[in-house]
Amino acid sequence: MSAQPALDWARSGLMGLTGPSSAAPLVPGFDAAGAIGALLEEFARVAGRDGCSLGLDFHLMTERARLLRLARGGQASCNRSCRMLETRDGWIALNLPRPADAEMMLPWLGVATGFGDPWNAVAAAVARRDRDELLASSTGLAIAVAPVPGIVAAAARPADPASDSVIWPVPDAALDASAGRPPDAPPLVVDLSSLWAGPLCGQLLARAGARVIKVESPLRPETMRRTAPAMFDRLNGGKQSVVLDFGRDGDHAVLRALLARADIVIGSARPRAFVQFGLEPQAFLARNPRLAWIAITAHGWHGDAGLRVGFGDDAAAAAGLVAYDAAGRPNFVGDALADPLTGIAAATLALDAWRRGAGGLYDVSLSASAARIAAAPRLGPEALGSTTQRDGAWWVEVGAARQRVAAPGWRRCAARATRFGADTARIREEFN
Repeated sequence: MSAQPALDWARSGLMGLTGPSSAAPLVPGFDAAGAIGALLEEFARVAGRDGCSLGLDFHLMTERARLLRLARGGQASCNRSCRMLETRDGWIALNLPRPADAEMMLPWLGVATGFGDPWNAVAAAVARRDRDELLASSTGLAIAVAPVPGIVAAAARPADPASDSVIWPVPDAALDASAGRPPDAPPLVVDLSSLWAGPLCGQLLARAGARVIKVESPLRPETMRRTAPAMFDRLNGGKQSVVLDFGRDGDHAVLRALLARADIVIGSARPRAFVQFGLEPQAFLARNPRLAWIAITAHGWHGDAGLRVGFGDDAAAAAGLVAYDAAGRPNFVGDALADPLTGIAAATLALDAWRRGAGGLYDVSLSASAARIAAAPRLGPEALGSTTQRDGAWWVEVGAARQRVAAPGWRRCAARATRFGADTARIREEFN
């Protein structure tokens, strides 16, 4: 732990994205900056074994907010699609990022949202019900909803993240360290993922020297290409772009050939999606025991967890990655923070597994990655310091030291993303 973790938090750019919009930004009750810094250092060590120096920093966590001009909102996420809502006996996090999500409020809560802002009606309905009842009734509705631990439960989390077995995934295939060898060529990575965590994983692997092929559907191209092109570039620069229709026999055959020759596969869909398209990871692992299949999900790949819907903000809140204010209310920490945390953790795991020849299906969830940070050492009142406003800026003071709360930062865009499908023809020829 840093000697002054609250000051490190103020420097990170994440503090300005944490807490209510109309009051002081918050320092979480644990050393979040130290835990995130350790995660960055882990990837740097693994990538550095090949002489690669990437110079990663907290900008990975704050650049989306900077690019999209997002701001902290307390119980509302920075992009305002997620809310922490108080039930009769606790808090839940509910995320409605897609147009169809609001429509699910009618069968779930009996609330007709219409064309306006649904949140007032949703909050009123939630406040009348018990938390367990709400969670049980959401089953099968594909709603991103999760319980938020109370302040007492959050404080009781283990101080050592290694003591929580869900934090780092365990491969299905048995590890044989003696089988690992330094490969002669960079790894071939097939990136089937979307949104933030998976694409960031692929982009970090590309920066570490991997050949990354990003596969998109002609029917459902990544929406970020259109809605946030600058962010899309930062997540997908340096990758080849292939467009394949999984429902067409010819395209399906090309995709299977790609997966059969891959060293690393990154997916962010739930298990049933891969079953639907006949792309079960187990079949490819049986043919290639060294394949590292990185399964990024909201809450886990196996069992009921693999059926749950979730995104960065609600998954982080469910894991206890929240900051409590003086009234005991949970506030979002950063912008969809579970996403970039998972991307970094997944890239570290993938690169290390490839180097050791440790194939298997690696279960990397948003909530587990967030839980690792939430399990950082707790901070007492003195370590938290005080936050005051001077000359229009927020400052954190710990003893005689003080630090201005930094604005969210961004990375320089090293490379523009490849045009949609620009590499499809050559990939077809190579893998046909």
